[in-house]
Amino acid sequence: MLKYVRKTLAIILTLCFCVAIVVCVGVVFSIKNVNVSFVDHSGSYVDVYKQTVNNLEEIKGGNLLFLKEEDVNKCLSDGSRLIVKSYKKVYPCSVDVVLEERVEAFTCANGDTFDVYDEGANYMYSSKNVISQVVGEAPVLEETLDKSPNVLISLDLAKKNKKLLTDTFKELRVTFKNVRRQILSIEKLTTPEYEVLYLTLRTGLVLEITDCNYLLKEKILSAYEAYLTLLDGQKTTGKIRTFIASDVSASVRSVYVQLK
Repeated sequence: MLKYVRKTLAIILTLCFCVAIVVCVGVVFSIKNVNVSFVDHSGSYVDVYKQTVNNLEEIKGGNLLFLKEEDVNKCLSDGSRLIVKSYKKVYPCSVDVVLEERVEAFTCANGDTFDVYDEGANYMYSSKNVISQVVGEAPVLEETLDKSPNVLISLDLAKKNKKLLTDTFKELRVTFKNVRRQILSIEKLTTPEYEVLYLTLRTGLVLEITDCNYLLKEKILSAYEAYLTLLDGQKTTGKIRTFIASDVSASVRSVYVQLK
């Protein structure tokens, strides 16, 4: 009998200890502070930012240990315009959140609508509200803040080549700076040997990046350096072809080809 009582008492004490631990963890790691910063590119979504900050108050009181990225993303007031660039748990009771305005980069036709993607090739929104349309260019949409066209891409490129688009845009920003003002369209052609990327500038010149999945950064830089050597008249026609030399150097080279 005494052995049974001791065993029961031990179980009760163990349970009490576990409950105490759970309560302590809940109290110690209860979220008390949500610190939010904002990377604002246009100043047009301050209201959306403020509403998102208010929504983030909802995660207060939750357990920091169990906070997930989707819990933070759910607080976005308008996910088509803002993203959670990063979030960091600061123990024992704080969360640092960085919000960033999404910047339009690409547009592609999708049936009778136009889909818009950001610089990371992530879908933003679809629209039929075309303000102006120039043949061969992405349309200017009512929702577009600066009323200028994005880079035109195909739906297939948008859906199946996110990494290639993201990497290309990143390297173009280093060289051509304002990509939307400089680049008219991006196309990809698959040949039996390799994939070729065609970057058409708004001046009319085409950059042909052969085997675009290999040394993309170096090839875009080489094409840009060749572009800088062209005369003004050459920048409106023809193409710059970038490739790996077949000699022992195996270096990246770019040549200008005048189209007849």
